[in-house]
Amino acid sequence: MAILFFEKIPLLGYDMDGSGQKRLAVNILERIALTALLQNDYLIFYEYDVKDGETPEIIADKLYGDSRFHWVVLLTNNIVDPYYDWPMSYENLMVTIEQKYATPAHNGLQYSTQTVHHYEDKQGNYIDLTSFNQLPASERKKVMIYDWEMALNESKRRIRLLDASFIDQIDKEADTLLSAPLA
Repeated sequence: MAILFFEKIPLLGYDMDGSGQKRLAVNILERIALTALLQNDYLIFYEYDVKDGETPEIIADKLYGDSRFHWVVLLTNNIVDPYYDWPMSYENLMVTIEQKYATPAHNGLQYSTQTVHHYEDKQGNYIDLTSFNQLPASERKKVMIYDWEMALNESKRRIRLLDASFIDQIDKEADTLLSAPLA
């Protein structure tokens, strides 16, 4: 059975309050990564579209039979910060947009739907306002903040998953890598 990923990471002595007394803490600088060769091996990965509200833990439980393998889902997609690199649920995205763009004079959602984030030409290239105004209406587009935030979130939904038949192997290799002494 898999143990929590952070239980695999070595501990180090750390003076947390400047008192000189060291306490054991997880070495957050310790990481493992897939080699480029392994990352490009399309026989052991397949693409998956994250459904609204799915978390790495939910996907790991469905695919690997244990939510504690969520770190494999994150690792295979080079996700370091699951709060910002993972797709948000629709509800959380709306809250984030509201908070991010709220001003004393405007509701954040209202502001985001009424404010231009950038301009694009027909091919989707970013252009400045002068270029935008010079193009015919059929060859230009205003992208509102709300639409940009939605598209950015949606772009995070396509991930790669490690085939379940390799889960024990990667778990053992992580144990080996994280328990090896530093060179």
